[in-house]
Amino acid sequence: MIKSSKNRFGKDLYVLFPGEYLVVKNEECVMVSVTNSCIVVCLFDVQEKIAGMGHFILPGALGTDIIAADEIARQGITDMEYIMGEVVKLGGDRKRLRATFFGSLTGEKDTDMEKMVRNSVKFLREYFTMENIKVVKETVSPRTQKVLLYCPSGRVHRKDVDAKRDYSEFIRRENEYMQEIIRKKQQYGKVILFD
Repeated sequence: MIKSSKNRFGKDLYVLFPGEYLVVKNEECVMVSVTNSCIVVCLFDVQEKIAGMGHFILPGALGTDIIAADEIARQGITDMEYIMGEVVKLGGDRKRLRATFFGSLTGEKDTDMEKMVRNSVKFLREYFTMENIKVVKETVSPRTQKVLLYCPSGRVHRKDVDAKRDYSEFIRRENEYMQEIIRKKQQYGKVILFD
């Protein structure tokens, strides 16, 4: 994560890279991330002025089980619980949270990467339903997206961008992050406990 005080917004700017998250309370700042093949999630508690952003992806295909029983979904649940834990620590309440999320399908159809993005979107829909968190907006675009979360208002702005020209560092880091997620999944596999 990069924090910058000198920027066009005139307040702290937090740049989140893949695998990172940030939650703040009543802080005048802007969070930004760019997604090319991952998911960016924004959460906001209106009453407490708590805002959070996370950038992640699930490492494979979801099964037919409910997400609480799905091995692949456990990674997404872990990622979301890190963000939720920070919200609760700052005094937030899951019942008051509002969510927005954004995904990008910039690769070829029917590739593993496209399936990972689609599964991440499916996971988030199910997760927010299970947690009774209202989804204000979701956008899955065939283009790279820049997502800005303005704090403490909770306003979210999304814009399609030219990834190769302006955001190649994000794309490089996102590709590294995705390869690391896939490698870890293959390394550990399924854990079975015996009595």
